Amino acid sequence: MSRPDEPAVVFEPIDAVTFDLDGTLCRYERSPGEVLDLSFEAVGVEPVFSEAEYSAAYDRFAAEGIGMNELRERCFRWLCERADHDPALGTDLAAAFAAERNHRRVGALPGAREAIEAAREVGPVALVTNGPPDMQREKLAGVGFDGAFDHLTFAGFETRAKPDPEPFDRALDALSIPPERALHVGDSPETDVAGASAAGMRSALVGKRSDGEPTHRIDPLSALPGLLERPQRRI
Repeated sequence: MSRPDEPAVVFEPIDAVTFDLDGTLCRYERSPGEVLDLSFEAVGVEPVFSEAEYSAAYDRFAAEGIGMNELRERCFRWLCERADHDPALGTDLAAAFAAERNHRRVGALPGAREAIEAAREVGPVALVTNGPPDMQREKLAGVGFDGAFDHLTFAGFETRAKPDPEPFDRALDALSIPPERALHVGDSPETDVAGASAAGMRSALVGKRSDGEPTHRIDPLSALPGLLERPQRRI
């Protein structure tokens, strides 16, 4: 944010907007921890690993570019083996988790629909999301956003994962928009802000996090239309 004694930073107009999905536009109705607890209960064992351990293992295996069910099974088998349990338990847990986790049980975050509509008034819109295509497409259908984007990039599967600039480059190439005239909207300084910056784009960080160095900060997402109306100045 510019200080009162600093001149405003002037930008070129925004001709396209790209969005992150999870935590920016939508969120699961049930947390991974809740589904994990139900999975342990379904298999009939006490918890073998925590939600945090699953999250760390997910990041470890996500770079392999495999489907969600196989990715989760590898995570769970590895976690069970590390905890001195039969890896076969991980297979059973993964099946129970898949039965409980419905990727269509997601809800749009406040302001998401209005943000997409405002972005479409500016120019083409794209989704740049880390995650398997099958899983992310189900979320889009569940929240009613399928068909809302001119292009979809599934980072980590079609390209390297965010924050690598490759998925952003791919989206901008598909939209035929140069990076200096595009804005990426997301909730993660580590993947969204850093990745957009590496691709030469501007970024709008959604939420109350104070870390990272986005071009703009918006809280809540419903503030995006106002930003798009005055994109020529840093706020």
